Amino acid sequence: MYTDDLNEQLSQLIKEARMHLPRSLERQKLLNEIVGKMQQSNKIWRGWGVVEELYEEALQVTWLWFSKNFCNYDLERGRVMTWFNTYLKFRIRDLCVAAAEAKKKHDSTQQLYDDDEVSDPIEKIPDPVGNSDPLGILEETWKWLEQHKSELSRIHLRDRKEINAYSLILCRLPTEEKTWGELAKEFGVSTSTLSSFYQRKCFPLLLDFGKSQGWLEE
Repeated sequence: MYTDDLNEQLSQLIKEARMHLPRSLERQKLLNEIVGKMQQSNKIWRGWGVVEELYEEALQVTWLWFSKNFCNYDLERGRVMTWFNTYLKFRIRDLCVAAAEAKKKHDSTQQLYDDDEVSDPIEKIPDPVGNSDPLGILEETWKWLEQHKSELSRIHLRDRKEINAYSLILCRLPTEEKTWGELAKEFGVSTSTLSSFYQRKCFPLLLDFGKSQGWLEE
């Protein structure tokens, strides 16, 4: 279980790091201490079910991103570990979709996971550890969805206006995240039709938004 004590320690170290110049030896020492505590906490999301190469690549990129941005985090918005794990999850999703598109075949994405029923590269990724609170990333994403609801709703499956970018992205966000099986039953279409439409038309929009906010690398 996530402890507030760990978050307090990380928050205090970040506050101390802010008192030193970027690239200074003092800040680097504090960053090393922060990273050490995070690694020893066993609270970094392990990406169960994700192919190891994709997870390791996403984790490496997340550490690089964290090292560059840890002093900029608003500590009032939520726990440090949740912030880290939320970015890690977004990055894994990015890589999984890229891997699926490279294969050019929808059913080939099943090779990325142990579950034979997975037909989408992001379906079985659970919420980050301790994410009982959606945090800033998810809050901003929900705001973006509502602000662009009309526009996103016009991007829909042919002859099925209710199956659109707005509704599918909303259903696939963490804390909401319905499975493709549940959504297929709800909309009365096949899981392959839904996930294929999501990969081609919906998820790229979500990625572009994440990149525009600086959450994901270009």
